[in-house]
Amino acid sequence: MAGSFYMNCWATLGSFAIYFLLIFQTARTPVEILTQSFIVVLIVFVMTFIVRFLIGYAFFTPQLEETDTKEPMESVEQHEGKTVTIEKDSLQGTQAEEVAQVVQTLMAQEK
Repeated sequence: MAGSFYMNCWATLGSFAIYFLLIFQTARTPVEILTQSFIVVLIVFVMTFIVRFLIGYAFFTPQLEETDTKEPMESVEQHEGKTVTIEKDSLQGTQAEEVAQVVQTLMAQEK
């Protein structure tokens, strides 16, 4: 769920104030005005939960699960006949020197 309980409280406070001030100028009794204002507060309180749930559902990103399947490897051949194998998405765990060496190899192949 997006947001917190305090968002519901702020929404209800704002709805109470707006409804109360709009209805206050009418020719109704104070008890009737307060009763209707609190009914609006309850409706907005529940609706805010629903809106927060829908926003949380819309922006939900599931956690990536680690799988045992490995992606296929790409082979790049150099001019001297050496083969360099690069696994997709595996550069995160390698050393900086290894990454630099692979980049140099790929640049040498392009020339």
